[in-house]
Amino acid sequence: QAQGVVKDLDADLLQHLAQGTAFLQVSTKAHPHGEMRGQV
Repeated sequence: QAQGVVKDLDADLLQHLAQGTAFLQVSTKAHPHGEMRGQV
């Protein structure tokens, strides 16, 4: 289980989140190139 808080997002990232154009990739030790990813 992963959890956490992302702080201090820059203005460009906030704009992408607001527009629905941000992309998220979650990497793990077993899958260092990305276990999950998707548009946010």
